[in-house]
Parts: sequence; structure tokens; C-alpha cells
Amino acid sequence: MLSCLFFKNRNVPQSLTFLLSIYGAVRIMSPQGIRLPADTFINVQKQLMNMPKDQVMKKFMDLKGMCNCPKCPTYTSCAKSAMEGLFCGYGASFHCITDVKGCICAKCPVAKELGLGHAVFCQMGSEKSQRYDTLMKG
Repeated sequence: MLSCLFFKNRNVPQSLTFLLSIYGAVRIMSPQGIRLPADTFINVQKQLMNMPKDQVMKKFMDLKGMCNCPKCPTYTSCAKSAMEGLFCGYGASFHCITDVKGCICAKCPVAKELGLGHAVFCQMGSEKSQRYDTLMKG
């Protein structure tokens, strides 16, 4: 039922295969199908993949209610007007946040609940995209 896109990239270190789901979760598997160690973020993504879409949307709305982005010194009136937030899940600000004036991502309850390991999501992109970028850099 879940639509997925499979691709192989021989330039990826150790020929890893990636499975990207429509819900934005990432499972990283070796060519032999052995799963690499999962952490809280991966486990939450797996749970989201098994939820109906309406429950996933409710979960994101609940997370947005817990989000500290509007309290951050980097958050701007433009971001507020554009109703931007939950950058850790949705990705970087489209055009409203151009300068980092501080970061409170590590203190956010969403970061703790989702097991996030990165920060400055408003500029650097979602946890998923930062993990992918880190992996590609080697």
C-alpha cells in the first residue's frame, strides 16, 4: 500500500541501498539486506510509515504544537507570517530565515521525542536531509 522509490547508487560508500518512503522515512540497508543499527529517529520513522496518513498528519500537528521554533532568536516575523516552523521535520525556511542568531533546537521537546541529532534546521534542512548529507560526505 505504501508507495516507495528504490534506487541504487554505486558511488555511495559501501554500496548502500536507500529506501525512501512517501512519509519521508529512511531505511538504510547494506547490499546483503542487513539492517544497520537504528536509533530513536529511525524507530519513530518506522512507526510513522505504519500509520494511516490521517494519523501521521495528526502526529505532525501535535509536534508543531510542541515546537520551539517560534521562541528561537533566529525565528523572524516573516517566518511567523508564512506560518513556518517544525523545520526539523519539514525542512529549511523557504526564504524567511537568512541569518542564524542563535539556536535552541537541542532544547526543543520535539528533538527529544524524535531523537534528533542535528540542529539549525531552519537553515540546514530537516533531520532526514542532514543525515543524508552527512552520510554522503563520508
